Amino acid sequence: MIRRLSTILFLMIFCGLFPKQASLFSQEVEDSTFVFNPIIDDITQRIPPLETLIDSAIANSPYLKNRNNLVARREYELLSTKRNILNSISFGGSTSYGKNTLNTIDDLLLSSQSSSSARFSYSVSLSIKVSLLSLINRSNELNISRKVLEESMNSREEYIFELKKSVIFQYNDIILKQRLLKVASDNMLTSQMRMVMVEKKFLNNQITLEDVARMMEWHSNAQTAYEVAIIELMNSYTLLELTCGLKFNVMNKIE
Repeated sequence: MIRRLSTILFLMIFCGLFPKQASLFSQEVEDSTFVFNPIIDDITQRIPPLETLIDSAIANSPYLKNRNNLVARREYELLSTKRNILNSISFGGSTSYGKNTLNTIDDLLLSSQSSSSARFSYSVSLSIKVSLLSLINRSNELNISRKVLEESMNSREEYIFELKKSVIFQYNDIILKQRLLKVASDNMLTSQMRMVMVEKKFLNNQITLEDVARMMEWHSNAQTAYEVAIIELMNSYTLLELTCGLKFNVMNKIE
């Protein structure tokens, strides 16, 4: 009950101090796609767990997709380098088919005879032409292709490692920013209540104008700290959405 009253009090003072923000808040509530307010609601209860955020960031990263394509390209290049030796091997062959005719003359019979036979022949040849320089350089070409592929794979793993660190940092940062916003909100509410008391005391001549000015300065600082805390929280919130490729409000939408 006390928590509910404090929330109502906060909303009343929030609407009185920041009418523009209150108007924006009411428009967001009316939006059917708006489910929770990251400024008020507990973000840890509304966004996916850290492991899911990391997996989503890895799956949706455009840069990582390019790194995967580069690794696949290096694998094809290594395969092409291994097959280059086939360029030095050639096959050849030939076939022939025909008839041979043999004429003979019999002197005694004064006659001639002829005979014919069919003949089929074929030949196959295999040749390998490899220069000595190519043989010496082939090992280097293969090693270079392997190292380039290994470098691309290591670069991909390095980026995944950095991406994981970034998501962890952003996740913890957004939790910290929301807690700092809660502190700034409490300070602003306290400042607002003190301002009401100071105004009453000033009207009853219980405090001087200097005390009022000092209190107004403190209240102004509290308001500034609250505004800064809101902007920092929303920046962290949007950055985490962008890194993970997710829309937290859409994920929490109730159909």
